[in-house]
Amino acid sequence: MHPQRAIARAWLAVAGIAPLRVSTSAGHLRAWRIFYTFAFVLPGIKWSYSDDQTLKQHVIPNCYLKAWCDPRTPENQTPYIWRIAKDGGSKKKKSPEKSFTATDRYTIKLPNGNKDLTVENTLAGLENAFVSVREKIEERQGLGDEERATLCLFAAAMQSRTRRAGDHWLNTAKQLHEMVSAMEQQHGTAPTTSRRTGRMIEVAAPYFVMTMLNIQAPLLYQMQMSIFVTNDELGFITS
Repeated sequence: MHPQRAIARAWLAVAGIAPLRVSTSAGHLRAWRIFYTFAFVLPGIKWSYSDDQTLKQHVIPNCYLKAWCDPRTPENQTPYIWRIAKDGGSKKKKSPEKSFTATDRYTIKLPNGNKDLTVENTLAGLENAFVSVREKIEERQGLGDEERATLCLFAAAMQSRTRRAGDHWLNTAKQLHEMVSAMEQQHGTAPTTSRRTGRMIEVAAPYFVMTMLNIQAPLLYQMQMSIFVTNDELGFITS
C-alpha cells in the first residue's frame, strides 16, 4: 500500500471520523494533512474544548510507560517504574500515571480564552491504537498496512513530543519570528506574516508534534521495519 494511503487510513481510524474504507484519493490525502497540520494554528478555529482547569499531559505516553513497570511490584501497591539518573547516582520508583507529565503541554489556547484539546485527543487516540498493535507484536503476529502505519505514527509522536524536541522547535520558531518582524519593520510593512510566526511560538509544542506526524510517519513507513525481542527477565532499558 502507498505510504500516504496507509498513513491516511490509520489517521482516520485514530480520529474515529470514518471507517477505514473511506475514500483516500490524492486530493483527500492532501486535505487531510493540511487540516491536521494547520487547522489548529488559525485563530478562532474551534474543534474541541476543555474548561479552565489545567491538565497534566504526558510527555512520554502512559501506555508506553506501563510496559516498563516492575513485575515484582507488591500486590498492595500501584505498579511503578524505576526512574534512574543518567549517571546512575540516584533512582526512584514512581507510577506511570505521575511520571513525565507537563501542564497543558499540547493544549492550544484560543484567542477567546477557550482551550482546544485537538492535539491531546489525537495523541490519546493514537495511544489507544498503538496498544492494539503492540498486543499483536507481543503475540508475534504479522502486521497489516494500517497497523504498520499506526506504529509509524506512534514512533513519530514519541520522537516529537519530548521536551527537548519541542523546546528546540520553540527556539527555532522564535528565531524565525525575530527575522520576519525585523524584515517587516525594515520595509515598513504591516505586521501580517509576523502575526502568524508569533502564533507559531504560542503553539510550538503541539504544532511540532502534528507537523512531524505528517512529515516523518510516511518516511518511517517506507523503511524496513524490524522489531527486537528478548527473553531476558529484565527486558530492555528505555531512555
